[in-house]
Amino acid sequence: EEAVDELVDATNRLKTDEDAQFREYYYLPGNLLKWFTLYGSKGVPSSKSWAWSFFPAGKKWKELVDKHGENAVEKMVMDSTEDYHSAYSDDYYERDTFHVDGEDEALFADSTSTMTVFYHISFPPEGKNRQASLVALKTQLELLAMGQYNIISRSYERRRKVLLYYSIAGGDGKLADFVTKQCNAIKSKNVECRKFAQFESHKAKGETLHQLHNFCLAKPSQRVTYLTNQIPSQYDSKWPEILTSQKIRAYTTAVTSNMCLKSRDTCNVCGMEFYPLPYNHFSGNM
Repeated sequence: EEAVDELVDATNRLKTDEDAQFREYYYLPGNLLKWFTLYGSKGVPSSKSWAWSFFPAGKKWKELVDKHGENAVEKMVMDSTEDYHSAYSDDYYERDTFHVDGEDEALFADSTSTMTVFYHISFPPEGKNRQASLVALKTQLELLAMGQYNIISRSYERRRKVLLYYSIAGGDGKLADFVTKQCNAIKSKNVECRKFAQFESHKAKGETLHQLHNFCLAKPSQRVTYLTNQIPSQYDSKWPEILTSQKIRAYTTAVTSNMCLKSRDTCNVCGMEFYPLPYNHFSGNM
């Protein structure tokens, strides 16, 4: 697999992709949001403002601001999410606090002995993406069972018990049973699985991170890892990211490694690679 410099690649894409320029936070969206937040309606640039000609996609943003004023950025965000929907609208269970079962509570007595993982599992419709999601799932569960990677010894060491909270988006009962079967297979290898939600649509997004946030509020002393079995596409379908077990393995190994799990005074977030373009993100969204 050819290695690609993601920073250079993202920069080059911005030069030719007008839609990406329109959505790029460091261009007009971020600046408009800053001005609207600080000054409200007074932060709306005038029709003759330098901003419309200085920033890429200025003409398109000017039209949006003329129509929606200080709500222009919110309008853009809402229009950009039509391919996915938030799972927050489902209100069949409590979401104000995260409930930890009694048997799990003992695991948090020592914050260094348990690794807590929130795992978003997505199953696209039948086809290559479905198959890729299954391969990624098996790869990630196998890595969790192997333990945490030690960069010094260059080996996996099973030093911590893994408590895996997961949600499933898409698929059917058979796939849910498949996940349960995979979890049972690694239970003897220090991994405990807990399913907290399942959604019919594979496009449901956000619920796992929402519950991760609730968990952090309930257990502020705990360190938490976020995993997903899908690498996000870049710039919609124009720039698809190929799901490969090699990349999934690399990203998952990094975020569950001892380097990421060990206490650091200078950083409170860790991943494989951090990039500022096309927006602040870690490779693989993990």
